[in-house]
Amino acid sequence: MAWRLHEHVLRGKIDNRTRGRVKGEIWLAGIDQSLVLDLTGDGAPDLAGCELSFENPKPIPMTTRPPAPRQFGPAGDITAARKVRVFDVPIEEAMAMYRRGETPPEHMANSLYLEWFSERSGRVVIESADYRLQISEPAWRYTPEEIAKLERRTAEEETPFAIAITQDGETRDWDEVRYEQFLRESDASTERYGRLLRKYKDHPDSERIIAREMGWTWLEEALDQQE
Repeated sequence: MAWRLHEHVLRGKIDNRTRGRVKGEIWLAGIDQSLVLDLTGDGAPDLAGCELSFENPKPIPMTTRPPAPRQFGPAGDITAARKVRVFDVPIEEAMAMYRRGETPPEHMANSLYLEWFSERSGRVVIESADYRLQISEPAWRYTPEEIAKLERRTAEEETPFAIAITQDGETRDWDEVRYEQFLRESDASTERYGRLLRKYKDHPDSERIIAREMGWTWLEEALDQQE
């Protein structure tokens, strides 16, 4: 399970101008204290060496307990160039078109995708194609050789982030702090699922839409196999 915070984000900044270090601060709607990030690792080639500022035009206040305010650990995928499908019409109109048996217009777009792993909060993910972004000029860039090495390590799951995720899910014993964090994640996930269920309950493809919004790739794959 992961914290998925994109709809609650007010604004934030990520700074990878120092090699091997990703620092940042993220403000959540409804939460007084910001999240302060001090992560090891680097951004993907599009953000490596850059400072990124982002703002959510339509944040939703967070009503459950947030992740720990101090986030230390390995960075995962830090990119503003993840390809996603985006509707060309408002979501309500797209849903109405689906109900009429029509296909809403859409296009491929770049999405911000930030993920990291912290000892206190586990995996945290922020993903959105709707944020307003500002990206600085890079202070440094990967060499072609470094990019090839990074791609190989990512494919073979040899990055510190991938190793931390594996250890957290399979080999670490859960202490009271980790178990409490799991319960907070569960509360947030349940609240979000309920909100999505109410929103899309009458949609013929509600299961797939909710699975995508919740990040349940296993359910999307199962639905694909049923077709």
